[in-house]
Amino acid sequence: MRGKKVRPEAVPASRQCGFFRVKIKGNEIMKQARGPAMADDLLGNSLEISAHTGIAPNKVTALCETGALPAFRIGPDWCMRRSTYRVLIERLEEPALSRLLP
Repeated sequence: MRGKKVRPEAVPASRQCGFFRVKIKGNEIMKQARGPAMADDLLGNSLEISAHTGIAPNKVTALCETGALPAFRIGPDWCMRRSTYRVLIERLEEPALSRLLP
């Protein structure tokens, strides 16, 4: 299998999900997001969420588990959309802005 491209239909259905196509290369599991727009908007694990939000990875996992962050699981990974996080921040800012602006 080394060096060959894996066709999506060659990957068992148990290794495909709505957002990612999973490939196994040696001991590495490689994920490919489906579609360019979704790939740009999706944060695929807690480390990517941490880098985007500035929150420590362990805290990200805890916040995802409690539902404080708008995240969902794909297999073992917590995932979140940038656009959903942006909406959350805008909603949290609204009360503060309404107090500041007349």
